[in-house]
Amino acid sequence: MPLYEFLDGILIYLYFNYHLPPHFHALYRKYEILIDIRLCSVHKGDFPTKQLKKVIQFAKENQEELLELFFQFNPNTRRHE
Repeated sequence: MPLYEFLDGILIYLYFNYHLPPHFHALYRKYEILIDIRLCSVHKGDFPTKQLKKVIQFAKENQEELLELFFQFNPNTRRHE
């Protein structure tokens, strides 16, 4: 699970050999969320409001690259879309 970004104390991870929908994980202290890259919204989990806004903004600004990396790391998911 490569660390993709460190954003004001928030860790952003993309995993290898993972599942749909295309998503990334964000960790902050005891919180963890999965962000749907296409929708730029929370797929699962809970996060403090201030940090959630930063993660959503990050997702919107980096959506194209995040999608590309997700499918590069998880090539078998393309055929199940």
